[in-house]
Amino acid sequence: TKKETGRHKLGITKYEFVVIGVGQIQQRKGIEDFIEIAKVFPHITFVWVGGRPFGKLTEGINRINSKIEHAPKNIVFTGLVKLEAMPELYSAADMMIFTSYQENCPLAPLEAAAAGLPVVFRDLVEYRQLYNSDYLKADTNEAFISQIKSLYEEKEKYAQAVETSKKLINQFDKLEIRNSLLDLYHNLLNESDRNTKKQTQYEFSPEFLL
Repeated sequence: TKKETGRHKLGITKYEFVVIGVGQIQQRKGIEDFIEIAKVFPHITFVWVGGRPFGKLTEGINRINSKIEHAPKNIVFTGLVKLEAMPELYSAADMMIFTSYQENCPLAPLEAAAAGLPVVFRDLVEYRQLYNSDYLKADTNEAFISQIKSLYEEKEKYAQAVETSKKLINQFDKLEIRNSLLDLYHNLLNESDRNTKKQTQYEFSPEFLL
């Protein structure tokens, strides 16, 4: 239902393959790369969700506006979207490419993965430190293009990519986080108990008193 509603809002038919990108319209989010990648796939629909919260203060706004104005017709730019509408837009897509150049722990790709989408990340060192499980990655436009082509053409690889997303978000499941925190607290308490016992044994041992 969310898929149908999302595609209806975007003016996209149920037969189209849809690649979504999410982020502010600025250079560091990789929107210019997104546009260049979309040019390679005129038969695929690309959707960029996000606006310009800083308006004219946005870095390179005139350059980016010009590229958007001359972008191919297979790209849909939604502008700013309310958070509650995002599940429908994620569901409307078939996959996400997250082209951002600078991140720490971004929510958008995790939200897309939770919606059942394969997600291709830019290969950043921050993600290697953050994620416990494997994820799809690309370090150049050519690599993003290769990943899109593979997921578009090969059903088996697409199914594997969906499973990769499922494993990725398990790390951020609230029960997993709760268990990790409980383990941490128990380990700290046990370590504290051991240190206390060692200290007590040392202070009151006969050898120490002598």
